[in-house]
Amino acid sequence: MPTPTHLAALLLSWVIRTRVLLSKYSAKQHNYAVDDSVKPRATFWREGARSLSYLLARASYPDELRQEYLAFFNDKLAPLFGPSPAEFSGSTPSSFISDDHTPFEFIWAIGRKGNMSVRFAFEPLSPFNGSSLPPRKSMPSLDILRGMPSLDLTWSNICRRTLLFDPPCPSENRVHFQHSSQFFLGGDFETHANTIVGKVYFLPHVRAALEGVSDFSLVNNCISDLGVEDCWGLASSYFDSIPESNRPTIAMVAVDCLEPAKNRAKVYIRTQNSSFNDIVELLTLGGRISDEHVAQTVSAMRHLWRLFFPGVADDTPLSSKRGPEYYPTGFLIYYEMSLGRAVLVPKVYIPVRHYCDSDSQIATALSRYFKDVGLDEVGERYHADLKQMFMHRDLATRTGVHTYVGICTKDSDGPMIYNYLSPEAFAPERHTSHI
Repeated sequence: MPTPTHLAALLLSWVIRTRVLLSKYSAKQHNYAVDDSVKPRATFWREGARSLSYLLARASYPDELRQEYLAFFNDKLAPLFGPSPAEFSGSTPSSFISDDHTPFEFIWAIGRKGNMSVRFAFEPLSPFNGSSLPPRKSMPSLDILRGMPSLDLTWSNICRRTLLFDPPCPSENRVHFQHSSQFFLGGDFETHANTIVGKVYFLPHVRAALEGVSDFSLVNNCISDLGVEDCWGLASSYFDSIPESNRPTIAMVAVDCLEPAKNRAKVYIRTQNSSFNDIVELLTLGGRISDEHVAQTVSAMRHLWRLFFPGVADDTPLSSKRGPEYYPTGFLIYYEMSLGRAVLVPKVYIPVRHYCDSDSQIATALSRYFKDVGLDEVGERYHADLKQMFMHRDLATRTGVHTYVGICTKDSDGPMIYNYLSPEAFAPERHTSHI
């Protein structure tokens, strides 16, 4: 197992409430009109940065800050995405993040008062063939993000040690996985300072399968070592009461790169069932979480449910409109914990790409929702905003740009809506001649 020193090399790039010196990646040092079709990562820069630039401007980030974040995306993130479409011949990368295997996505968070922020998530891939990297091989590539100070890796070290499979030498793997990704990374673009809040996501399914243990047992050990087992116990005991055939599976565990006293641990489950009633049951742990915040989350989910899935009764399971080759189909729910807090905070993710007809239908439903809750300007513009960000295809043809729509309530401002958006860099509608 790699040493903590090696882990530091992996995660030193993910800054936590750090006043990241993004100014040294200032826009003055870059040509933001880059469109060099022979540059290996030109597609990621051209399409990803164009969408990100629009989204940051739409969320009212100051111009200087927006240019610094764009430079960060180009200089530090894009080189970690693996080969671009032009470098593949008859194959695609293995990232599970989006249906076309684009290894990064943007998250557009919209509050009940119209406040907005932008986040990102990505999986570092092999620069040679786009395969998922084992933790030990990803460290050298992530080391280029060194120089961002003041992070604390205590909880990240614990998660890596307890959840990931990372042998010192390659070994033959006789277990088949739908995907072999074990982790990905993300961050929040802060709106008023040159700061990125780093996050790391650990997927324990590989280690669980290879060691012949349950993913829940790995997570229970991890949570115990993090020191939030009392809070997690409420969820764990509830899951134990569910028949195994209906029991959700563990999707991942995420932590911020903050010192333990300021950190959050989030356990993500993936549901087996898909009716509204089933999701509410899991979100509230059978009524064990019943505060006003979760009630508002349930109310917002019901509102969106009726817009996304008109005419579907609360007890009727949804049927995926995608084939079994598309991973994954279940809903995601996370339960957030922190030291000194006794109450779990849940968040639900609706996998709209599996259960809706098209991105246009999803956009229409979201537009209606925003208007219904008094955000007329957001609702009026939402469809047009998407068309400006994702110009490579007609949004009415299929789903894929929206991956999830998340809902969570953490304060008195009411529910936040999180739209997870893929640039679809490997979409068939993109012409190779233009990449």
